[in-house]
Amino acid sequence: YDSGIREDYMYRALITDLDGSAVVISSDGSDVDDRTRQAIREAELNGYIISCATGREWNLAKPVVKALGISRPCVINGGSAIIDPITDQIIWEQTLTPNTTHDILAVFKRHATQGFFLESSVLTPISKVEKVADVIRIMYLVAVPNAEAEAIAKEINAGDYAVVHNTPSWQGEGLVDVHVTHPNATKEHAVRVTI
Repeated sequence: YDSGIREDYMYRALITDLDGSAVVISSDGSDVDDRTRQAIREAELNGYIISCATGREWNLAKPVVKALGISRPCVINGGSAIIDPITDQIIWEQTLTPNTTHDILAVFKRHATQGFFLESSVLTPISKVEKVADVIRIMYLVAVPNAEAEAIAKEINAGDYAVVHNTPSWQGEGLVDVHVTHPNATKEHAVRVTI
């Protein structure tokens, strides 16, 4: 069998998203089957780099990464950090600046009539959030109606201090999760740092 693909153009790495790609959205890793784990092991034995890039915080990504058997550095928090999944040590990170976090919170409050601010795995209604930590890798606004998420993205992405990535929410149909990171803290940038 001749695939028609030149050997020098073959990929040497696979970096996959988790939600909706490697696993179903909101998976805790318990749905990863032996066939998938074996495929990852075989790919690594054949010299391929297998990793993931996810918007998840490490505490939510870790069980899935462990279930998949991924041992290479992983991109987490929407590209704002790279972690060694064996040691749990951050290898690289890019945080938002203190002024930026306060500006982003103001945009969230200006546009979101509902939704939850996620910080340290705690969901707080956005209407009750008065301040945020000065140094944050990624700011999450969870379960926002699509039109409100688009308005937030439009306002923040018009500046040069942060970037917004809207993703389907785990919280229900028609809702969006808003991920805000430093402009240099995207999955694409972090993948380039990783490999």
